[in-house]
Amino acid sequence: MKTLIIGGPGTISAGTLDELPQKGMETAVFTRSREQKLIPKNVKCYWGDRNNESELRSCINDFRPDVVIDTICFRKEQAQALHELIKETVQHLVFVSTVVVYGASNQRLPVREDDPGRISEDNEYGYHKLLCERFYFDRHTVAGFPVTIVRPAYSFGPKVIIGMFSEGYNFLRRLRDCRPVAVPSSGQTLLHACPGRDVGRMIARIVLEPRAIGTAYNLAYESYLTHDSYVNAFATAFSRAADIIHIPQDIIEQSGNADAKIMLHRHKVFLSSVFSIEKFTRDYPDFRWTPFAEAAVETVRACDHAGLLDGAAPHTFEDDMIAAWRKATGGLRF
Repeated sequence: MKTLIIGGPGTISAGTLDELPQKGMETAVFTRSREQKLIPKNVKCYWGDRNNESELRSCINDFRPDVVIDTICFRKEQAQALHELIKETVQHLVFVSTVVVYGASNQRLPVREDDPGRISEDNEYGYHKLLCERFYFDRHTVAGFPVTIVRPAYSFGPKVIIGMFSEGYNFLRRLRDCRPVAVPSSGQTLLHACPGRDVGRMIARIVLEPRAIGTAYNLAYESYLTHDSYVNAFATAFSRAADIIHIPQDIIEQSGNADAKIMLHRHKVFLSSVFSIEKFTRDYPDFRWTPFAEAAVETVRACDHAGLLDGAAPHTFEDDMIAAWRKATGGLRF
């Protein structure tokens, strides 16, 4: 069995690239990335742009995959072009979508695969992923095209870290340097974060299963965390105690600080985000996740080894916001 991964190696696909050869599958990756050292030696590499139809066709004609995993399809036109190239030959396509298609409204929790997509056109990323999903499900219904949709939740790794009010590596630098970290409200809002490699391994578990065809799976961690526990997990990875400052959401909204409000709404950190993985665990009860604390340590070590945490985090609006809140409350903790 031959599997082609389009895109990567990235936060998610790195785990898939590691796992598939161990299952005895001949594996190839089609990528623009020149980070060849990140591609396992037992994985064949094709260089090219997925938007260049001749390059993609050349790869598919040469490798002749039985399974395709598309990790970088962001437009319906890209889905249509790939479908034309593989519809007569491929036994299974796994399309990597996103939980963003559900929208950020306070619907029932945990969000299940059959909950309707409520994303608006304003969210370009989620809206176009949803259009791709609808195209593929239509092709399955009308013509029996063998597709599975997977919707990863927030997947973290050395290339992708989401903080509360600090982007990526600055969030980790603040924790390492024992600087305070602002968390909205009480810190008990729920976050469904998962090690990206585990999400990649979940995909690898699906590709050989006929039962997966024609359906969708949420891909996330076996449990969820509060914002406070998420921050504490990464602080502990540095052998530090997190200095968490809780600031009420309405105070942040009324502060007039545009940067703070942008961060608050960009990642919807004021809303609980929990996704049901009951369907996945029912179909694949043997799957085991990496302990979260272990995954946090691995991520921190990888970032540090790559020099991504060199230097201190710059002074930002987060420092000003914390200082103003401490002054207003006399240093009281909430």
